[in-house]
Amino acid sequence: MKTRLQKLALMVLVLILAGCSKKSSDNTNSIMPNQEVMQSFNKSYPEAKMIWWKRYQSYDVANFDLASQKHVVWYQTTGIEVMKESILTLSSIPVAVKNAFNSSSYTGSKVDWVKELNMQGVQTQYVIGASKSSESNTLYYTSEGLFLRAVKGDNEALTPQIIPSKVDEYVKTTYPTAKVIDADVELNTVSVSLMDNNNRIDVHFDDSYNLMYTSTNASIVFVPAVVLDAVRSNYDNYIIAGIKKLVYTDGSINYLFDMQSHLNQVVTAVFNEAGDKVS
Repeated sequence: MKTRLQKLALMVLVLILAGCSKKSSDNTNSIMPNQEVMQSFNKSYPEAKMIWWKRYQSYDVANFDLASQKHVVWYQTTGIEVMKESILTLSSIPVAVKNAFNSSSYTGSKVDWVKELNMQGVQTQYVIGASKSSESNTLYYTSEGLFLRAVKGDNEALTPQIIPSKVDEYVKTTYPTAKVIDADVELNTVSVSLMDNNNRIDVHFDDSYNLMYTSTNASIVFVPAVVLDAVRSNYDNYIIAGIKKLVYTDGSINYLFDMQSHLNQVVTAVFNEAGDKVS
């Protein structure tokens, strides 16, 4: 009788543990976040399953399944959600993004992974990890299919790009109607990309968050002739693929040219208003 009761108790325990596994993942590296983070998570994702937590730098990071999809959510220890990654496939991203990728110079690359990225203060982005031969790139797009930037290497381990308060205040004051479509926070620089009245503006700051310069797309018809002559003299066999106008805080202006040769060699060069090559 005692043996039967022990077996029955063991079966009940197994069933209980199996039920718990639907809600929490058995990950040996999992940590337990504080009460503020847990309250915020449970409020936002009450149906989450297979949850496990890790700590990265100063963030508590939740990995979980929801509606047959994998997600990663990053929290500050105060309980504020700063970034959410959702794992997708190329077929499930917006058509505009898929078309932009397929018509880009990266078409034909192997798609290694795709994510929908939602960061605090930034419009939704779609990020594609693409590789061809031995070269890997991480490509960022807006939901409308606007190409934002390419980062060399397989950067699937994304981290939050928190816009510093001084930068955020400048952007909101100077461009009150603009939407932030990208943010790139590095050790020595901060770059914020805006969409204002269908015009893209990239605003660049130094490591003290002081404005350095802004850049906008420029039409070749508005580039001074002396600059174009200098470009053609230095890069006679190259086709101009894109031009950006860089306006600095002292009022000086440079022009950045993206060019490509008939051998598909890509070159970037910067010229000042006098036609001198800067870099």
